[in-house]
Amino acid sequence: MARTQNNRKRIFVDRSVQGALVRRVLMHWVVFFILAFLFLTAWQLLISGDPLNFSSQAIRGIWSNCIPILVTLVVLMPIFVRDTIRLSHRFSGPIVRLRNELRDLADGKVNPPVNFREGDFWQDLAGEFNRVAEVVRQNQCESSEQRALASATKASECLAETTE
Repeated sequence: MARTQNNRKRIFVDRSVQGALVRRVLMHWVVFFILAFLFLTAWQLLISGDPLNFSSQAIRGIWSNCIPILVTLVVLMPIFVRDTIRLSHRFSGPIVRLRNELRDLADGKVNPPVNFREGDFWQDLAGEFNRVAEVVRQNQCESSEQRALASATKASECLAETTE
């Protein structure tokens, strides 16, 4: 049965690639979060007029000014991860699809031409794959015809030998 190109419903179609991207985005986010906190703290200490004042009142002032920005960063993190996963679907999905189609082609299965979803990357790769798949199918047909012809020739030679 042929696979349809628009039924990609799994979150991770290629765990190794998409997982690496998500881990990278999370690492960048954590580094950005820490640097933003340190920068905001240093900034607040500098504008307070006494950069060496680490009293509890100064710390509370820093936190009261930093919390909205830090909360914003925390809220944005899942959005960044979701967007990364959606983007990675656009290049991981087609590669997974081509991998499955190559496996089927190697096993001699005939599938319809590969077409990716609109917006997927590697559209030109699907066209090139379809060209190669067509050549392989033609070679398989020619090879089958040559075997059939050779078998028929051999059978007729055997028949000719037995009638002599």
